[in-house]
Amino acid sequence: MMSSRSLWMGDLEPYMDETFVTYVFQSISSQVISVKTIKRRDNGLPAGYCFIEFRTEEEAERVLKAVNGKEIPGTTPTRRFRLNRAQGGKNWDIGPSFSIFVGDLDTVVTDDRLEDFFLKKYRSVKGGKVMYDESGDSRGYGFVRFGDEAEQKRALLEMQGAVGLGTRAIKVSHATPKNKTTDQTSTTQSYSTSSQWWQQYQDYNQYYQQYYNYYNYQQQQQQQQQQQQQQNYYTTAQQSQQYSAQTATSPAYQNKRSDKFEDPGGSINIAVENAIYMAEHSGFIDDFVDCHWQPLDTITSKIPELTTT
Repeated sequence: MMSSRSLWMGDLEPYMDETFVTYVFQSISSQVISVKTIKRRDNGLPAGYCFIEFRTEEEAERVLKAVNGKEIPGTTPTRRFRLNRAQGGKNWDIGPSFSIFVGDLDTVVTDDRLEDFFLKKYRSVKGGKVMYDESGDSRGYGFVRFGDEAEQKRALLEMQGAVGLGTRAIKVSHATPKNKTTDQTSTTQSYSTSSQWWQQYQDYNQYYQQYYNYYNYQQQQQQQQQQQQQQNYYTTAQQSQQYSAQTATSPAYQNKRSDKFEDPGGSINIAVENAIYMAEHSGFIDDFVDCHWQPLDTITSKIPELTTT
């Protein structure tokens, strides 16, 4: 199963901004990291969908299963969660795609349930999309995308009349563009009308393109930040090396260094060292000589009396 730390949420009303969506999901999960609503490039208005990022893939999957298709609290009129896995970061769109139309869907079937139902048998499934009307009710059909044409053709045969996805047996057919005829089996002839839903299918493809564009943008931003951080690190390191080199060759550093480091195997000239010491501390001797205490001739000499003026 393809998973992601982020969920895509569609069918947003204009008032469902980032603040509203954040509040809704924080009441469901304590692991919400961010909410990003997307705007149209042509006019800057809300595009009607957003992305919700969680701390872990497991939490995103839990929330998806827990609330998808259920009523969104605080909505008037009532709206339902339209969630899907944000799979742009999983390279879902690399290579060709082959889609099928799936009809007779139970009203409880959501995008993730449709995807998971086919993914159990076909590993190349890239996603599923259930179509809804303007009031938010399921139209009873959807589409499934495959990365392998052979698996798509197998699904057209093997999943015809399949049960287990809701209470109804499903019907499948080619996702056929308008005015384009394809050879259909007698079982799928009744679903040749799927061609009239081609615009919805195009919308379905657009949803996944939104995933792709958004995550490409996010990855580019992250790469740029990482490159900038690396550049800052190398610049700081070079400046530090230059500073160290300049400091090490300065006279002050050399004098300081000569005071701290000595050759442990070197010989010591005691006379010279004493002379240096006496020269450096001659001030103490001068102060001693100039004081009013007078030296005694012998230990038994009489101490002179102090005189005051």
